[in-house]
Amino acid sequence: MIMEYEDVRQSAMTLDEELRRFPWLRFVGIGEENGESVFIVYVSKRNLKTITPLVPKTWEGVPVIVRHIQQPVPA
Repeated sequence: MIMEYEDVRQSAMTLDEELRRFPWLRFVGIGEENGESVFIVYVSKRNLKTITPLVPKTWEGVPVIVRHIQQPVPA
């Protein structure tokens, strides 16, 4: 299923809303892997083994990847 960018963006926002209840969520991004759209769930905790089962593997037909992101440091 090929989604238009605006549909993908809207879907990413609904995934963000769904996961917002978890304190480890930083944000949901949109990326590309093998020419296909993917959602990237950026989390603040390094223990991905406990977080990954709480995140759907796909969302509205789009694969979901979980990645750790460090706290940004001002330049």
